Amino acid sequence: MGYFYFDESVHTKANLVLGAFAYSEIALEGPVAEALQQSGLKPTIEEFKSGSRMCQNPSQVEGRKRLTSVIQKHCRIGLVIPPESCRRILAIMPYKG
Repeated sequence: MGYFYFDESVHTKANLVLGAFAYSEIALEGPVAEALQQSGLKPTIEEFKSGSRMCQNPSQVEGRKRLTSVIQKHCRIGLVIPPESCRRILAIMPYKG
């Protein structure tokens, strides 16, 4: 049994939510923390927002590259784009596989 991760971005003007599921056979907390540390960032102390503009911060640019490598190496990705009114149920929908 693997690990599922979920994050969403709400787009009120478009009345939708862009949600991304990541599945990995291994827990990613270690590889993600390592990637951030190798970039000069402090996991759990410095917040890393993937949608933030990072071109002025070399550590964040490097962090993004390393996190992309973690995702490419370990993950399968799925997307969901429901209307914003469904946002509250995204995290509680049971998996039926």
